[in-house]
Amino acid sequence: WHLSRTDAKAIALYGVALGGMNLMFYMSLRTLPFGLAVAIEFAGPLAVAIWSSRRAVDFVWVALAIAGLAMLLPLGLSASALDPVGLLFAMAAAVCWALYIVFGKRAGHLHAGHTVSLGLLTAAMVVVPVGIAHAGAALLSPSVLLIGLAVAAVSSAIPISLEMMALKRLPKETFGIMISMEPAVAALLAWVLLGEHLNLVQWLAIGCIVAASMGSAFTARRPVVSPAELPLVA
Repeated sequence: WHLSRTDAKAIALYGVALGGMNLMFYMSLRTLPFGLAVAIEFAGPLAVAIWSSRRAVDFVWVALAIAGLAMLLPLGLSASALDPVGLLFAMAAAVCWALYIVFGKRAGHLHAGHTVSLGLLTAAMVVVPVGIAHAGAALLSPSVLLIGLAVAAVSSAIPISLEMMALKRLPKETFGIMISMEPAVAALLAWVLLGEHLNLVQWLAIGCIVAASMGSAFTARRPVVSPAELPLVA
């Protein structure tokens, strides 16, 4: 399909943000606890939601989401014990996630499969050289490539395609808050599949996040359709 120069630039920026988001997040996991790294990374979509909001009710949902994420932070860890380099990687992942939402919205009018395939190709061009520099030829062995293909399909290709479909239909502030449901979904799957149990405060945090997501979806500003645009009924 033909791409205009503007669309090609938007997809390229979307792919760079996507590659940087994943790379920075996994780099942060080398020295940070998983929950803390996720919480810091979620500052990205929440920042988009705050920046894009124009109505008072939107800030209610943002406040709920922030309260929920704050309760999920591992407060038992002291700031002095956290690796500063890992914190910088997690914050860089948050910035990339915010840019991913913004640039994805700019390319939202294109076909989702077209955008995601080219965006993932661009992301691979950003990340693969880093992997080769770290692992050398071992990264390109058939067994690693096969496992990588499966991980890429489950963690990137399928969910990102669904996200692009959502971006085509939702304002970016709503998308940014709704993406905060990920900790709740992860906690439920961990409970069902891994037998992990949460305490009352953690379930309350999940409730705040889900409430923010639902409230944002219910109060999202809908486009106004003029009578001239309504379909004719024979």
